[in-house]
Amino acid sequence: MLPRSLPRLAVSVSLSPKARWFAAHMYEELKRPNVLYEELKLKFGYMGVVNHKQVGVWDLFAILRGVRNKGDLGFALQTMNVFYNFGVKLKHREISSRLLAATMLAREESEAIELIKLYGSWLEHPPDSAVVYAVMSKFLDEKKPMEVRELAKLVREDWRFRLEPPLYSLAIQAMLQLPKEQEPLQAAMILREDALQMGVRLPVKVQLQLLDESLKAVNLEPSGGSEVQSDAPSEDASAEDATDATAEDVPEERSEASTER
Repeated sequence: MLPRSLPRLAVSVSLSPKARWFAAHMYEELKRPNVLYEELKLKFGYMGVVNHKQVGVWDLFAILRGVRNKGDLGFALQTMNVFYNFGVKLKHREISSRLLAATMLAREESEAIELIKLYGSWLEHPPDSAVVYAVMSKFLDEKKPMEVRELAKLVREDWRFRLEPPLYSLAIQAMLQLPKEQEPLQAAMILREDALQMGVRLPVKVQLQLLDESLKAVNLEPSGGSEVQSDAPSEDASAEDATDATAEDVPEERSEASTER
């Protein structure tokens, strides 16, 4: 008689480095946005019938996770368009944040600015402030102060965003990168005054930077009375002249007193 259960044998499969690379490469290819988009389209019927339990925002997140270039971003936007056409709800609060991050990974900087500007017309929630600050930091590192100022203006005028110190810190540092003919210090001080009026406390590092730039501006300003001050006698010289004059008058008074005697 055969036993009821046979012992399981542990089988270890050893793959060569080339085979492991091929398997990992194929796994990544299956996660590409174009492949996921084509698989997602098969779940939608021709008459607009779709099972909302099988299709949802997580499919969009999977496509956004694989965005690396402009073409991948196009598949993500097409996916959102299909969702809108078939009535799939896109109310997740992370959609705008993940879409903004994917836009920056695709190096579509103008699209990122437009997303922050117009998200309210087709998305319910704004992007996370931390992601917006990351975008501003990238523009700041690339010496693009005008883009930073535009983003700071959009966030400043949007009631859905909370005004925080990083917003003003990045904007002030961007203003200090402006050329001299655009008066960078004056633009930065305007932002400082706005932060004070809105009750936002700037970091000590930013305040010290503004103080340093102010001192540099004062030292570089030409003083109109420098020549007059150089010709005028100093206080020390006048004091020395007064002491010399008193020392010369003292022996004369003594000589006069001796003659009278």
